[in-house]
Amino acid sequence: MNALRASAGSVLAAGLLFGGVVAVPGQAGAVEGTNGHCVYNVSTGATACHSTFRAAVVDATNGKVTNASPVARTALSDTSFLKRLEGPMPATEATAAAVDYVLSIEYDIANLSPSGGSLTITAGGPCVEDGQRDFTVNDVRDAWPSWNDRISSFKGFNTCDVNHYEHQVRNGGDTTGPKPSMTTMGDMSNKTTGLTFG
Repeated sequence: MNALRASAGSVLAAGLLFGGVVAVPGQAGAVEGTNGHCVYNVSTGATACHSTFRAAVVDATNGKVTNASPVARTALSDTSFLKRLEGPMPATEATAAAVDYVLSIEYDIANLSPSGGSLTITAGGPCVEDGQRDFTVNDVRDAWPSWNDRISSFKGFNTCDVNHYEHQVRNGGDTTGPKPSMTTMGDMSNKTTGLTFG
């Protein structure tokens, strides 16, 4: 697999247990930088970065979608591709029989352009259309520090409305309000630290 993988919980636990410096997941991976295509599972804390959008989609969908266009803009205009991102992703040995759902794909550039990188956020279940928060990323730096104040557009999946927060979710600040997708984020462009999904 062409990926750097880490579990935030296991890295933190190992660092605390051995009294050493705690490495932040993704920091060691060259592909995590400006043009990396990263995946973060909110439910497990698992993280990975890939050099291509296609590889990130294969990872985020547990291999369900293997033929995405390498050009994300092309993939996102393909209704067949978008439909395959909806619903549960198959369990695999690597995911310990877990079924995952894509919650959103966040982009560094406006208009859903992956030329600056993408961050695909997944979880162990879909969003429930009940007006409540289903998943929270209080601080994106906990998963990928380089994604703080970087998101400029996004698309939600599996009935998720995504709310982007200027600061950590618990600290408030400006927000986009819950939206299924935004090709530009106006005053919130490059200001996201926290996200909620509902």
